[in-house]
Amino acid sequence: MRLIHALFLLVLAAPAAAEDWPSRQVRLVVPFPPGSISDALARMVADRVAEPLGQRLVIDNRGGAGGNIGTEHVARSEPDGYTFGLASSGTHAANRALYRKLSFDPQRDFEPVAGLVRVPNMLVVRNGLPARTVQEFIALARARPGEVTYGSIGNGSSQHLAGTQFEQLAGVRLTHVPYRAVPPVLMDMQSDRLDASFQLVPNVVEQVRAGQLRPLGVATPARLPALPEVPTMGEAGVQGYETAGWFGIVAPRGTPAAAVDRLSREAIAALDAADMRERLAGMGVEPMPLPPAEFRSFIAAELPRWAAIVKASGAQLD
Repeated sequence: MRLIHALFLLVLAAPAAAEDWPSRQVRLVVPFPPGSISDALARMVADRVAEPLGQRLVIDNRGGAGGNIGTEHVARSEPDGYTFGLASSGTHAANRALYRKLSFDPQRDFEPVAGLVRVPNMLVVRNGLPARTVQEFIALARARPGEVTYGSIGNGSSQHLAGTQFEQLAGVRLTHVPYRAVPPVLMDMQSDRLDASFQLVPNVVEQVRAGQLRPLGVATPARLPALPEVPTMGEAGVQGYETAGWFGIVAPRGTPAAAVDRLSREAIAALDAADMRERLAGMGVEPMPLPPAEFRSFIAAELPRWAAIVKASGAQLD
């Protein structure tokens, strides 16, 4: 009889616990350094969901190893509904093929919470480079095999892989120069020490608008509202070249469904707000509001797609 009574109390307590979440501040681990586009997007969403949740979403930056350090931390965290992580096309797709040893499984070790945004790549070049179109860039690269340089934030980064994919589709050979962060890439381009970069659009949109860098093509099916004068790669003659990073929210496996579903609803509502959509569009970012089940399917489809890109690039990291 006592056992039945105890079980009855547990059943009654479960809905109350769901309604009480969150009862304290929630942590969102961003596996990239402060100042990155991932950090900026995470803070935008965190600020929006704080009021409806009634609790702060505190950003915890844990960068390193292409996002693997912070992502492993999320996977190993207590699944109590108070730790979430920012997932990316790197941490939850490309890295499984890129790294020989990965300390977490992007599917098995996480509960997908919400897809957030797609962030397309754009080919930008230094103003002194004698190429004003994608076709002129290709012609220059073919005339000088291996001499044209492009920078990224490191071997195996989405920018590096975007470059290798461009080489394959355009039939050119470029020289990759890895950096640790975006600012030195842009600084070297503006100083004519680096020729090009396949950057995420938000990283360079202001420099392009200021005339500090020359945009040649965006790797999207349609032109971006943020830079409507820049042609797509398809328009520029490189068919099938569409590359974009993406970001979403995940939780440690076993996190209560009530917490996952609530945060998912609030994050998607934030993305659907007209002013948020306008702000993202101005950055060159496309909202990708996916609830848990759809985000799970999306990740499952992204894994083989990025594995093929990594394999073709020949990149491999320890």
